[in-house]
This record gives sequence, structure tokens and C-alpha cells, in this order.
Amino acid sequence: FLMNRILNIVSQFYGEKNKSTAADEIVSNIITFVTENISNYELSVDMIAEYFHYSRFYLTHLFKNYSGISLKEYITNKRLSIIKELLISTSLKFNEIADKVGFLNSVYLSKWFKDNVGESMTFYRNTNKK
Repeated sequence: FLMNRILNIVSQFYGEKNKSTAADEIVSNIITFVTENISNYELSVDMIAEYFHYSRFYLTHLFKNYSGISLKEYITNKRLSIIKELLISTSLKFNEIADKVGFLNSVYLSKWFKDNVGESMTFYRNTNKK
């Protein structure tokens, strides 16, 4: 009886460990995919789910449970981080920045940036320039 109990505990531990390792790998692959495809205007949770052959529901829950933020929020934060860095460290035109972060045009990018940051890209660039 005791031996069976120990075997059950050990197998549960390693089973959970393997699940955790699999989740780590999936999330790591998603992060790599987002980074490599950030300039694709079609980048979305649905695109990622289709690429990895998982349901949207499964991926969004896995990513949120693992990272604490939604996958959509991660993509938004990644884009914002790149845009901010490009604004303050380069003199790229807004349409060039739009191309690098997956926006079809600079007008939409400017509106999206203002909605997410609360200030215009021009103001952000001028007040944070390195």
C-alpha cells in the first residue's frame, strides 16, 4: 500500500512537471513567434492559435495563466515598447515605424498610440528623445 502511494505521488509530481515544462515551451514559442512577426499587420491571437494548431480559447487561457496578462495585451505591450524605442532612439518617419510594428498606415498608428499612451507620437518623441 505504502509503495503504491509513493509511486502515485511521484508520478503525479512528474506529470505536473511535464505539464509545466510543456506550458513553458508553448509560451516561449508564442513569445518568439510574436517577436518574429510583430511587423505583420495580421498578427493576432487567432493567427497565433492557427499557426500552433491550438484553439484560441486554450492559448489565451494558457498564456494568461502563465504570464498574468492576456495574449492580446502582450502583443499590444510589445508593439508599444518597440514604437516608444523607435520614437526616442531614431528619426524614422511615422510611416516607417508603422511598417515595423504591423500597421498599414501611420494615421491609424498615431490614433492607436494616442489611445494607448494618452499622448501623440510627436509629443512622446519630443519629450523623451535621447
